[in-house]
Amino acid sequence: MSKHHHRRDPALNRLRHKIIANRKGKRRGWHKRILHLQRLIAKRVARRHGLNQIVVFDGVPCSVGAKLFLIDCAHNGWDGVLVSCDRRDNPHTTKLLHRLGLHTQEELIALDYPANPVNLSSHCGFSDGVSYPDIPRYGHLPRTWMLGMDATFMTELVEIANALDYWLVQPYPSGSEEHHGNLRRDPKIRLKQRGLV
Repeated sequence: MSKHHHRRDPALNRLRHKIIANRKGKRRGWHKRILHLQRLIAKRVARRHGLNQIVVFDGVPCSVGAKLFLIDCAHNGWDGVLVSCDRRDNPHTTKLLHRLGLHTQEELIALDYPANPVNLSSHCGFSDGVSYPDIPRYGHLPRTWMLGMDATFMTELVEIANALDYWLVQPYPSGSEEHHGNLRRDPKIRLKQRGLV
């Protein structure tokens, strides 16, 4: 079975069309309905490909596990948007980023955007020694769920996530990286406990 087989799945296509219809109609409660439909899509993809599969949420690439975690937080009061997550330079993520009009970390650096070097960015799967203090600087992050997340209302997201018993930290609570967060524990167990996978 092709790794992109889920794109041709009729059930997923029906759910995607419902999302489009809800966005167009914007009837009362449309945002909650879209979150529910996105959760159904993510659950289906997770069953087939696992929580490490890279998908799109809020217009940016992230893992299915991160998407389900963020949907759970949104259902419980987080009103923010995921701005960035996976910026690795690999064939799948690069193609997805370009399709979405976004850039890899290397491309951002080449465009003189103020971005950390690739080997110090959790968006690229590396430790800067702060986001994951137990992994030394330049060390490789061994799990996809460790990819950094940039989001609006990050302080609110951290509070809601931790109230739901996920472990999300804001390693740089002020300044230019205030919007950055990292999960410190695999969300898989908590997602299962909450019936999300």
